[in-house]
Amino acid sequence: MTALLKGERPDWIELRLWQQNLLKTDIAIKKKIEELGTLKDYSRKDVSDRVQEIKKKIIEFGTQIDSLDRITSKVKVQSERSELKNEVQEHKNELEKDRQLLRKTTVELYKNLDKQSREILMGNDELDIKDSEFRKRKKNINAVKEGSLKTTASLTSLLSRMSDQAKLSEESTATLILSSAVLGETEAEFTNLGTYVKSGGKLLRKYGRRKCRTEFCYCA
Repeated sequence: MTALLKGERPDWIELRLWQQNLLKTDIAIKKKIEELGTLKDYSRKDVSDRVQEIKKKIIEFGTQIDSLDRITSKVKVQSERSELKNEVQEHKNELEKDRQLLRKTTVELYKNLDKQSREILMGNDELDIKDSEFRKRKKNINAVKEGSLKTTASLTSLLSRMSDQAKLSEESTATLILSSAVLGETEAEFTNLGTYVKSGGKLLRKYGRRKCRTEFCYCA
């Protein structure tokens, strides 16, 4: 690695160490993308923070690949240089795969978040509808209760009036019965009185006849 930094002819072993570091970086990126795709109960900020972190690693990976590509041209042996060029191209291909995988994973995560948001909104709409229906039902129930109370009050008043009328009827009936009894007694009294009058008349007539006969006898 020291020879590369100084711009000297690259050592084959150092090139291999460089490639190993590239592989480690690539593996770390893929692992982070995989972890990103398995997030649970995440927010947009969670996704954004992790994506930014992975993008930094991808940029770092790209920089390392470009550096390896530049120093590969310093390799004098044609076969070695060609082999390194092929490996550099493979790293570039993996870099592009990482970018596409990150993009795809990010899109899926945001789709899930949007879906959850829509479901929440739809759920809230359903709750609003249910709440509205509940309020309507409650209003209808209250109206029915109010109507029932009014009906009950009317029935109570009617029963009270009927009771009063029944009581009055009973009192009237009792009065009529009493009046009938009084009339009966009065009629009996009048009958007795008539009898007395008749008896008195008979006595008076009888007494009158006796008096006349007596006076007639005196005159004779």
